[in-house]
Amino acid sequence: MLKNQPVLYSFLILIGILLFRCAAQQAPSGGKKDTIPPKLIFSFPKNKSVDVKAQFIQLEFDEYIQIEPGIHQQLLITPNIDRWGDKATKKGIKIQFDKPLKPNTTYTFNFRQSIADLNEKNPAQNLKLVFSTGHYIDSLSIYGEVKDILTNKPVQNALVSLYLATDTSIVKKHKPFYFTKTDKQGKYELENLKEGIYKIYAINDINNNLTYQNETEGIGFLEDDLNLNHSIKNLNIGITRIDQTPPIISFKTQNEKYYDIEFNKGLTDIDISSKADIRYKPVDTKIVRIYNLSNNLDSIPINVKATDSSGNILNKDLKIKFAEIKLEEVKKGKTKNIEKKPLFAFEAKVEPGNGGKINPELLVNILFNKPIKTVDINKIQLLGDTLTPIPITDEDWKWNKYKTEWRIQKHIKVNRKVRLLVPKGTFMSIENDSSSNIKNDYELKIAEDYGSISGSIKIKDFKNYIIQLINKENKVLAEQYDVIQYKFDFLEAGDYQLRIVNDKNKNKRWDIGDFNKSIQPEEIIYIDKIINLKQNWDIEENIIL
Repeated sequence: MLKNQPVLYSFLILIGILLFRCAAQQAPSGGKKDTIPPKLIFSFPKNKSVDVKAQFIQLEFDEYIQIEPGIHQQLLITPNIDRWGDKATKKGIKIQFDKPLKPNTTYTFNFRQSIADLNEKNPAQNLKLVFSTGHYIDSLSIYGEVKDILTNKPVQNALVSLYLATDTSIVKKHKPFYFTKTDKQGKYELENLKEGIYKIYAINDINNNLTYQNETEGIGFLEDDLNLNHSIKNLNIGITRIDQTPPIISFKTQNEKYYDIEFNKGLTDIDISSKADIRYKPVDTKIVRIYNLSNNLDSIPINVKATDSSGNILNKDLKIKFAEIKLEEVKKGKTKNIEKKPLFAFEAKVEPGNGGKINPELLVNILFNKPIKTVDINKIQLLGDTLTPIPITDEDWKWNKYKTEWRIQKHIKVNRKVRLLVPKGTFMSIENDSSSNIKNDYELKIAEDYGSISGSIKIKDFKNYIIQLINKENKVLAEQYDVIQYKFDFLEAGDYQLRIVNDKNKNKRWDIGDFNKSIQPEEIIYIDKIINLKQNWDIEENIIL
């Protein structure tokens, strides 16, 4: 045992040395975290070089780096280079081009967040490389911001593209000549541009393919060509989705009573015509229901005209056929009951509901889930302060086009309360259902419990316009047309904003424009001030544009 002791000591010492060396190669577990990004110490070619003939570029940094997997989305090369490859070097990156670069052209490489240090992944900051294959560096620039037209919020990572005006196929098929992406504030900068005539676009490039897909992506553009002979600041672009595809019939279902047609998107209007005895109504924004009033089981020709929210129209002739009654039902002698009994119960909804509050411009809607065949208006009563009859004239009420919504609107003079009485059987549906009894009491809104926003409008450039009151979610709460003095009253306490729509075609709604005809969406100007309205406040906000 004693003879082997020196050998044992030598072995333990050797193990200790090996462990110490292994441990020494590891980064210390404590200490200050590295927050310093990698620094560029060499580039080929040098930044702002001219007469560059190489078919590659190379960058070297002061520390080990890693190339992010999404470099092909992060690295912005302008003018665009379709095919290139990247290769990591010891402390850098080499980018090789498949084809020679264009002569007499200034190239910009904006690496954004594509290169970071190896340990803490700190991205290299403001990493750009600019050089020219000609004798000088192009120096023109365009700066601006991109916002969503309907929310007035900045659009991050939007693609801002410049195309040569002579490129006729442009944004739908070709990648841009120059391009960049917006930052978190929606701001963009296009630098080192060559003088020329261009078309400019901003695109919500969802699939990152550098082209415009009009079915899914928003776009903004200038109607006229951009003559770039000097640098431009504050070239701001509004972006929105311009859907120019008509609705499509996506599904059909039928039974012996109803034929439902479903569309691939929401509709704002639907017209169905036929020589047969049919009635129809929207079930929701995508589905329209056709009623079989004469128990016709033959094929029925109809014409469908469906309009979506962008004004696109489907005009289609088709044939429908209601389902036949099942043979087993005929054998059981149940066909008479089937013919008489509706498949859905008749329902009515009153807005506002019982106990709601109204202002002196009384507005009450009764919504039915089936079209109405007959109504006895004389049975309907309005009572002021629950006792005094308020006469209802033919000018006070109207139907919607499907006869599924009955609206009464009338200026009333009462102290505190209004009662609406609709006796049972006042309305009869097309399936001979009888409406139930309605007895709703309403309280008159007291002006002191609410606030109002009013003012005058002076607009130089708009001949026709819409002033809209919106909430924090950009929902339009009320609007007025071509007024010199406006007023929105009986408003709940809260935050509001005003905006002006340039109603060029005088149709009293905002229009998305036509990309194929280079017609921009109608302009929307937001009054930046957020109006904080409190109870019993009357705020005056004059608008001069």
